[in-house]
Amino acid sequence: MSYRRIGRKTEVRWETKVPRFPRVHADNAIYHTIARGNNKQDVFLSEDDYYFYLSLFEKYGSRHGVTLHAYALLPNHIHLLVQVSTRPLSGMMHVLQQSYTQAFNRRYGHVGHVFQGRYKALLVEDDAYLLQLVKYIHLNPVEAGLCREPDDYPWSSHSHYSIGWGRGTVETGLVKSIMAVFGTGIIDDYALLPAKPVEAVLPDQPVKGATTKSVETTLDRLLSIVAQLSNLPPSALLESTKIRHVVQARRLFIYCASRVGYKMSEIGQYLGRSNTSVSEAVEHVTRKLLDRQSNWTHRVKQVLDEADSSATVSHSRLSKH
Repeated sequence: MSYRRIGRKTEVRWETKVPRFPRVHADNAIYHTIARGNNKQDVFLSEDDYYFYLSLFEKYGSRHGVTLHAYALLPNHIHLLVQVSTRPLSGMMHVLQQSYTQAFNRRYGHVGHVFQGRYKALLVEDDAYLLQLVKYIHLNPVEAGLCREPDDYPWSSHSHYSIGWGRGTVETGLVKSIMAVFGTGIIDDYALLPAKPVEAVLPDQPVKGATTKSVETTLDRLLSIVAQLSNLPPSALLESTKIRHVVQARRLFIYCASRVGYKMSEIGQYLGRSNTSVSEAVEHVTRKLLDRQSNWTHRVKQVLDEADSSATVSHSRLSKH
């Protein structure tokens, strides 16, 4: 409410403003941070721009106690996997984006915003999701059509993990230590993880983790393979039951279907289940794959190998690609 004096009268004006809620901060928290170009415009126009952004991050990250675990700088947006110490991430991100914007505008004679609104900062709360994010970030340039393989893209931290060095200062110890718990290296595990974090997959987006041959396997055939390997009739996987053996087989089917390229909505429609329950099943199997004491790796490999060797071409699906 505000007041304005008009002659002998006082005008009362009610103003409603939507508050900007402060970002959640937790000491030592890890965040997946995303910043996009204003109006989807490019924020990097030359190699110097990429180098400059990384140098700014190193400068202000050091001052604010922010550690960089993974990154991908694309022409019109940025992915950062960062860890804070005792100071909120917002302080570092504000000075980083502001400094880059000022330098960018001076260099190219532009005015106004370079980045679109506030950056997004998504809290990462468990190790399995962290590993998914590393792969997702490194595959982002591939998904965007900028390269064929993560190795081919120079402006991400992929090379820090694959060959031990790269552009920018990246702390790989945390991610590698998590992988060490499961007895293998992170690069070896890329094939076992969905190409996108489960939470980041939209209902109608495929989980792209396999090869283009995947669309040749029908859901009926995949269901039959899983049922046979699980010593169950295929109809059992379609029933609403909480029998543990059946539930595990259904999860295996859902995960393998996502691996060969089916959308969450397609799998859900086939099983008569929600997209949420399908996503939860994919996440459950992903966690099991990261547990080297389980036999899920062998089971998934069995199903995918069998599906590959007996793939049937579905012309109706292939015609869409």
